[in-house]
Amino acid sequence: MKLPDINKIKDKIGAHIRTFKIKFSKLDSREKNNFILIVSGGLIVLAVIIAIIGNVASKSNKPDVQESIAETNAPVANDTTSSNTISSNGGIYKVITQNDPLTIRLLPDASTTAVGSLAKGSQVEILGVYTDDNGNKFGFVVAPDDASGWVNMQYTEYVSPSTTPTTHGIGTYTVNSSTSDNALNMRRRPDDSNLGDPIPNGTQVNVISVCQGKTCEWGLVEYEGQVGWLPFTALN
Repeated sequence: MKLPDINKIKDKIGAHIRTFKIKFSKLDSREKNNFILIVSGGLIVLAVIIAIIGNVASKSNKPDVQESIAETNAPVANDTTSSNTISSNGGIYKVITQNDPLTIRLLPDASTTAVGSLAKGSQVEILGVYTDDNGNKFGFVVAPDDASGWVNMQYTEYVSPSTTPTTHGIGTYTVNSSTSDNALNMRRRPDDSNLGDPIPNGTQVNVISVCQGKTCEWGLVEYEGQVGWLPFTALN
């Protein structure tokens, strides 16, 4: 491949510059000022466009601060279920919302009923983490005012492991209810009076977290796509 002649290119550029100088010298002072203003304005607009493009590119490459904090500091999840949607990735977490308090919801879904809130900067124990089909993570908490439910993990920051002592541990248990229908109903929250889906006696469930309720300890489980709590008084 033959390279272009550098000297010829220089000569052409020089000729264009000389032509421009001749034409510019023939302009009166008013035309010269107008020309300078137009060129200056164009350079300013070009600089602004370059700055905007650079800023947009920088933001697109920068991860969300709250999300990166939660993911970086949280311990590695110990998933004990086959569906990989619920894990024992608990501990003490700090609320890192920008301004508003963090809403506690009845179920691990941002569209469900609000049952309480946590103030920015407060710390709370998260007993288990649920990941929905879209990859959103929700942690189950028991707030200081006994409001229990799910919070968006995006607005929490891991602080330390849990220290609350419990009699029972995580693992596999067998449902053994003494009810007449030989089944155990899941609850949406520990000590909740509202019954959820029944689980037949003899069914094995994986408890991934333990909560000390008012009446007994409860285990967090997932059964047929539903997440809920079972009392250890009916688990062997």
